[in-house]
Amino acid sequence: MSVWDTDPHIPAPFRWGAQAPEELAERGRGLHLVTMYAECWGAYPMRGGLPGQGGKLLWVECAAKA
Repeated sequence: MSVWDTDPHIPAPFRWGAQAPEELAERGRGLHLVTMYAECWGAYPMRGGLPGQGGKLLWVECAAKA
């Protein structure tokens, strides 16, 4: 799975076993879920020639857990 956005900031590497965010937190829940299921991940800066085409591409590989 991959996700692209226009924010050039690439988040720090995931902290395995990091404390779960508050139930009603507005941020951090998605990354927490990824840390639970991702086998590996990466990020690439995207530099575009036109405004709004820069940013980053984040990708993850997930595996089913029994």
